[in-house]
Amino acid sequence: MTEIGVGFLAEIGSLHYTAHSDGKPFDLNNNHEGNLTAIPVYSCLIEHPDGLVLFDAGVSVYSYPPVPEEQTPLYCLRKLGVDPGDIRYAVCSHLHFDHSGYLKYLQNAKIIVHANEFNNIHNEMYDQKDVAEWTAAGLNWQPVSGRLEIKGLLPGIEIIALGPGHSFGMLALLVRLAGSGNIILAADAVYCRENVGPPVAPPGIIYDTGGYIKSLEFLLQTAKDNNAQIWYGHDMEQFNTLFQYGNGCYE
Repeated sequence: MTEIGVGFLAEIGSLHYTAHSDGKPFDLNNNHEGNLTAIPVYSCLIEHPDGLVLFDAGVSVYSYPPVPEEQTPLYCLRKLGVDPGDIRYAVCSHLHFDHSGYLKYLQNAKIIVHANEFNNIHNEMYDQKDVAEWTAAGLNWQPVSGRLEIKGLLPGIEIIALGPGHSFGMLALLVRLAGSGNIILAADAVYCRENVGPPVAPPGIIYDTGGYIKSLEFLLQTAKDNNAQIWYGHDMEQFNTLFQYGNGCYE
C-alpha cells in the first residue's frame, strides 16, 4: 500500500465556532441562548509520495472574531516546514467561510471543489471578499461533478462526491492507511456525532435537507464497506481524541 501520512492543522476558535451540542450551529444574530459547546474548525495535511494534499483551508480572515495567527493553516504549515506553494492538491469540502479562508495562498495547487459549489460561488452564502481574492489569485479550479459517487485522486486517496446537502455541493475524502486504518474526512457532511443518530438529525445550516440525509447515509455505508472511521467536521469530543498539529500524525 502507498505510504501516506495524515495530520490535523487545528484551529480552535470561540464565538463564531460555537454550536448547540445537538449539532445545530449557533446563530450569532438571533440565538445567544441554549445548550452551547465549543467546536473545532480544522484542516488536514496529507503527505503522499505524489505530492501534498490539503483538505479544507481554514477560516476566512474576514470572520469575527479573527482566528489567532498561530492557529491558522498558513502558520501551521510553515511551522511544519511546508510552504503553501508546495501543496499539489487542495480538496475543498465546500466553500463556506470556515473551510476556504486561505485558498488564495494556494496558487500552485489544483483546487478541487464540487461543480455545484463552484457554479454558485457568487451566492450570498459565500463571503464575496474572499471570492474576489480567489479571482485575483488566479486559482487553478478543478470542479468535479457527481452525487453519491467515489472518484480516484491519488493511490490511497479517493474523493467522495456527495452533491447538495449542507451546501450546494459537498465533497468528502477517503484516505486509506495501512497501519492506522482507513479514514473518511467528512467535514460538514457530518457536522458532529449527534447528527448521525439514529434518527439522523440535520444541522441548522443546511441547503438541501433530503440531500444531507442521503449524503450522510452514503458516508455511513461507505465507512462500513471500507472499514473506515469518519472524522466529523466540528465534533470537539472526537477531535480531542485525535493527533493534532504539533503532536504527530497518522502513519
